[in-house]
Amino acid sequence: MHMIGLGLKSCVYICIATVFVWLVSYTSWNLVGSEWLGAAYDSLGKNLLAGNASLDKSAIIWEGFHRDGKSYMCFGPFPAMVRIVLNFFYPENAGQWSRISCLFAALGSVLAFGSLLSRALAQNTSISERAKVSLWCLCLFGFALGTPLAYLISCSRIYHEAILWGLCGGMWGLVAIIKMAQERILSNRSLILFSCSFFVALLSRVTFGIPMVLILPVLLFYQLPNRRDLLRRLYGLTPALCAIAIQLWYNYERFRSIFILFDYNLFYFKPSDIGGEFNVARIPDTLWHYFGLSWRYIISAEPFFIMPTTNAQRPDLFMQGWREQTIPLSLASTWLIVCGIVGLGYLRCSRWRLLSFYAPCVLAEASIILVFYFITQRYSAEFLPLLSLGFFGFLANATLSAPKRVTLGILCLASVGITVMSTLEWNMTHNIHCPSAYKDKLIGWFKNDPEPDPAGRVYLSDLKPLTEEFTFTRTKMDVSTSGSKLRTEDQHYKKGLGMQAAAKLTYLVPEGSKTLFAIISIPIEIEYCLKTSVKFSVIDELGKAIFASAIFSNPSVPTPIRIDVSGTKTVTLVVDDAGDGKACDHANWNLAAFDR
Repeated sequence: MHMIGLGLKSCVYICIATVFVWLVSYTSWNLVGSEWLGAAYDSLGKNLLAGNASLDKSAIIWEGFHRDGKSYMCFGPFPAMVRIVLNFFYPENAGQWSRISCLFAALGSVLAFGSLLSRALAQNTSISERAKVSLWCLCLFGFALGTPLAYLISCSRIYHEAILWGLCGGMWGLVAIIKMAQERILSNRSLILFSCSFFVALLSRVTFGIPMVLILPVLLFYQLPNRRDLLRRLYGLTPALCAIAIQLWYNYERFRSIFILFDYNLFYFKPSDIGGEFNVARIPDTLWHYFGLSWRYIISAEPFFIMPTTNAQRPDLFMQGWREQTIPLSLASTWLIVCGIVGLGYLRCSRWRLLSFYAPCVLAEASIILVFYFITQRYSAEFLPLLSLGFFGFLANATLSAPKRVTLGILCLASVGITVMSTLEWNMTHNIHCPSAYKDKLIGWFKNDPEPDPAGRVYLSDLKPLTEEFTFTRTKMDVSTSGSKLRTEDQHYKKGLGMQAAAKLTYLVPEGSKTLFAIISIPIEIEYCLKTSVKFSVIDELGKAIFASAIFSNPSVPTPIRIDVSGTKTVTLVVDDAGDGKACDHANWNLAAFDR
């Protein structure tokens, strides 16, 4: 039975790794490729070897900050250290390591959760060994593909890479804490595992290192038998102490102070304008987006589950002019939320006191996200260490009857489906850094024709325009300006035009056509931008406006229009910027067509 279980677990790891490669490569299976700001860590790694924390301005552009003629990044240096190793062996691939780096970090997190599952199930005597193997496999699939981890691995942008490595360090740090909690005397092996995890977490994303910083004094003196053992513990924690020293140096190199983690005076955004970097008044909105339930996440068309753009009740407290997408953990990771919360209750009366000490530490990490000025799906990964600790408590202590195990398995598989579908939808609709070939493939998978074409309908995207004028980019046919599928909140469209202000497109009206039909809207992938304001209009060959819309701004309601063109020779579709600048002024003419 042991060998069968070992073989089955190995197969699960291989399956997860295969899906991760498929996701991180955009189904191309090519792990070497350029990603958004992917060369930034290579540039930083090169300069770290020279003893400074700067990098090329062209590698970080506006996502960094600049002081004394040098450019610096907001993200931690650990991914750059990974780049140093990779570029040493394969210098010809410099700047193209993001996918491999993210893959390693994601697999590291999965391995950590697998170890956590094994330790929890070993403590539970209410189920058989065969049931333990089945539960282990289902829960590992749930963690890999039914949590924000799947979303993070689906796009190797610089933001995701830092969080993935921070999560990897945080998860292994949790495993080390669990291991130490079960030991009578803390072993050097456990201390070194914790210390190395601390190194990865802190130097990737500080928030993942915060729980380990808080627990560090406890580890020095927890069940300490004598002074000699204190020296041994200090030795085991050497990598952690080195990480703290490197972080302090990194702070000083960037901000000329070891105590400053981020200086908004050097950045393009000032949190002081919206109530500060952290504000407890944001908690109702953040709780709702990360944990609330609503029908807005479910649509009637494929892929059925979506990540809509955030819509805060107090937008004045959040970053102005920019919004991103979320899907709540209570819907996409139900199994982990329910069991994790129940399991945290078990830790209160746990026989492992160290876990009771660590729970408030990981809660502190989650609390920071709840009071931060920005809401986005990638930040939901910050809740995984806390929920994973709770899940350990649940799995190790709960009496798991057959109905409970079946229910847990069903929730895991449902979470996988919801998370993967919403992740693919996000890449198809919102991810402006997604390769166009991948978007086209996703569009082909998620077909949704709203209605049969009326007899005699002629789509404008199938016609050649007489003239075209544009400011930034040419009109796109059957996709939006950014290359995403044409869609509104709950509907996809196979045909239409994507335009960006200011732009004009003139067509000859086909003989016998009586009306011009379209559903005008702002592209859903531009909903992150609150500065959008466009005006649609249609002009005939005499220069007369036969249609003029009100100003569309975010958020807006898609509007069907039907314009009489009988007797009209040509029509010119116009998108204007409403007189307040052209930034984010994208517009869709969904299903734009001449009807008889």
